Amino acid sequence: MNRLLLNPLLALFLPIASTAAQGAFKPDKLPETWPEAGKTKKAAKKPGATKDTAALRKLLGDASVTLVRAGKLFLPGKLGKTPRIVDGKKSWLAYRAGGVVGLFAAPDQPLEIAANEVKAKMLDFSDKPDSFAGPGLCDADSRWFVASDAGDLSVGAKGQLEIWQEGWKDLVLKSGITTVFVPAGGAVGTSGPGVLVKLDPEKGATQLGRPGASYYQLERLATRSTNLTRGAVVKSLRKALEGAKNYKKADEKWKKDFEAYQKKRKDFLAHYKKNPLKAGEEVKAAPARPTRRGRGRGRIPRTKEELEKMLERVPPAMRDRIRKQMEARMKAAADKAKADAAKAPKKTGDKAKPDDKKKAPPRPKYPKKPKHDRTKEALLRILDGKTVLRIEAHRAAEIKAVTKLALEFKLPRIVLVGATEAFKAADELRKAGALVVITPQTLPRQGMDTLEEHFAANAAKLAAAGVPVAFGSRGKEQGAMLSLYAARSVAHGMPEAQALQALTQNAIDAAGTSKVDTGMVVFSANPLSPTAHVLCLIRGSQVVRLQGDK
Repeated sequence: MNRLLLNPLLALFLPIASTAAQGAFKPDKLPETWPEAGKTKKAAKKPGATKDTAALRKLLGDASVTLVRAGKLFLPGKLGKTPRIVDGKKSWLAYRAGGVVGLFAAPDQPLEIAANEVKAKMLDFSDKPDSFAGPGLCDADSRWFVASDAGDLSVGAKGQLEIWQEGWKDLVLKSGITTVFVPAGGAVGTSGPGVLVKLDPEKGATQLGRPGASYYQLERLATRSTNLTRGAVVKSLRKALEGAKNYKKADEKWKKDFEAYQKKRKDFLAHYKKNPLKAGEEVKAAPARPTRRGRGRGRIPRTKEELEKMLERVPPAMRDRIRKQMEARMKAAADKAKADAAKAPKKTGDKAKPDDKKKAPPRPKYPKKPKHDRTKEALLRILDGKTVLRIEAHRAAEIKAVTKLALEFKLPRIVLVGATEAFKAADELRKAGALVVITPQTLPRQGMDTLEEHFAANAAKLAAAGVPVAFGSRGKEQGAMLSLYAARSVAHGMPEAQALQALTQNAIDAAGTSKVDTGMVVFSANPLSPTAHVLCLIRGSQVVRLQGDK
C-alpha cells in the first residue's frame, strides 16, 4: 500500500491529503466525545500516544466528519466551561452530524497516513486571514413560524408551527443564523413548550429535537405598576405552582387509596368465594361517607364548650333561641343513647358466645380519582426539572421576586426574558442560576431605570456579574441585527468570546435543551463585524459554499 508522509511542506503540493493529515494532528485537549480517547488526563496529554493515533485514524476515516481551518476558530463553552477563540492557522475545528467534536492543534511532527484512508471532508480557509469559523448562530426568541398569539401551558409548539412561511433564508445566507427558538403561542400570556427550528436554505425549515422551554408572562414592558403592586406580581405564578404541588399530592393519595382498595377487594372476593351467599341474602355495602354539607349541618354538639364555640358563628340576636334548641336536642340525644344502651344485651366473660362465622367484609368503594389537569401536569414537569420555564419580567422588583420564588420551589433552571432592569438584580439572578434572554424593545419614558444604549449595556453588566446571557430578536427580520447588538455589548465591556457564546450555546440553553446541532458557519470576518458575510455553511454531511467564497 502506498503511504504518504505528510508534513507542512507537502501541504503546498498535496492540499487535500495534507489537510486531512493536519486535521488529526495532536489534540491540545481531547474532549470526552473524542473517539477512543484516553480515559485518564495523563493519557490525553501525550501527543504520540497510541490511543491518540488510533482516534485520529478513526476520525480521518469517517466520511461524516468535516475538519475546518480559518483565520480564527470559536469553540463555545458547554456545561460551565469557558468559550475559546483560537488562532485557526495552527488549529482545526472538527465537526460531525450532531455537533462540534472539538478543537485540535496542528502536528509538530510529520504524520504518515495512507491517502486512501482519508475520507473526512477538509475545508481550509487559512488563506483568508480574517475568516472566522464556529457553530451556527441562534436567535433565542424568534417569531418566525408562530401560528397564533394565544397560548396555554399544556399546548406546545411542536406540530403547530407554520413551517411553510417564507422569507427567512436571508437570516442564514447573510447573518449565519442557522437555528431559531419559537415559543408556542407568540409569548403572550402563557404558552406550552416551544421548539427549536433548523433553517436550511436548501431543505427548508425543520423542527429539532424534543420540546423546549415553556413561557409565562408576568408583565409586559408597557404595564403600569406601583410600589404596592410590584411585589405581588408573582402571586399568580406562585398560586399556579402551589396548585400543581397539591395536584401531585392528591394524585399520590389516590394511588395509595387505590392500592388499599385492591387489597380490600381481594379480601372481599375471597370471603364470598369461601362463604357463598344464601338465597335472599345481600352483600353488605361500605357505609357511605357523609358529605361536607351533611357533616356540617344538623350536627349536635357533645359538650357545652362545643356548643358555645358553635354559637360564636351565630349573630348575637339569635344565640339565645338557638342555644335553647340545641340544648333540647343534646338532652334528647343523651336520653336516646341511654335507652339504647339499656336495651343492648350484656355479654360478659364466658357467657358471651363467640361468632362461629367470620364477619363478612363490606363491599369496598372505588376511590375517586382526581380530575386530569393538563395545565397542572405541565407545571409538574417544570417543578421536576423536565421542562425549563421562561418568565417575562422587566422591573427589578419583579425579577427579584421571581428569583426568590425559583429558590423557594427549587426550580433547577429558569430563563428570564426581557429583563429590562436585570442589571439591578444581577446578584439574585446569579444565585438563582438564571439565564437572561435580552430582547430589544421600545423602552418607556418613565417608571423604569435605563442605561445609555440600554440593550448592550444591560447585557455587558450581566456578563460581568457572572450571569449567562443570550440574545433574542422577538421578531422575524430583526434577527439579522443580533450580531450588531452583541458587538455593541462588546463595546460596553463584554468579552468577545462571551458575546459569541450568547449567540450560540447560551441561546440553545435558553431554549430548554443543551445538545442541538446548529451546524457550522465560516464567515469572511468575525461575525460581530458589520462587514462579515457568510462564506460556507456546514450541516451534517452537507457543505454549501456561497458566492462570496472565492
